[in-house]
Amino acid sequence: MKKGMMIVALVGLLLTGLLIASLNPAEVLAAVVKISWGIIPVLLIHIFQVVLSGLGWHVFFRDSSYRGTSFSIIVLRWLREAINNMVPITQIGGEIISIRLLILRRMLGGEAGATIVLDLTMEVVSQFLFTLLGL
Repeated sequence: MKKGMMIVALVGLLLTGLLIASLNPAEVLAAVVKISWGIIPVLLIHIFQVVLSGLGWHVFFRDSSYRGTSFSIIVLRWLREAINNMVPITQIGGEIISIRLLILRRMLGGEAGATIVLDLTMEVVSQFLFTLLGL
């Protein structure tokens, strides 16, 4: 792991620890214990959703200059979602970081931006259809 990534990971762990400490660790632990094994199905469904979203996003890379694996695109999708959830005010930071990471992996900037726009469009369409189904 690169030194910069290690520093970012440690800062993230430190911030998580500070957040838990500020929220009363006993209450956080009680909430985790109360959830118990019920969180496992939620995590599995979410992992399944992220994997399918990543595979769907990977389809848009077929004619691009980037030849990443499905796994690398799934990781990018997970990272994008994680960043957006960590900083929910903007809900665009993950997209910017994903574009930057794709450019660093030698994808053209316009292609990287286009794949993000396509992926977000498909996400909105699928959410709309899901909502209609629920109604």
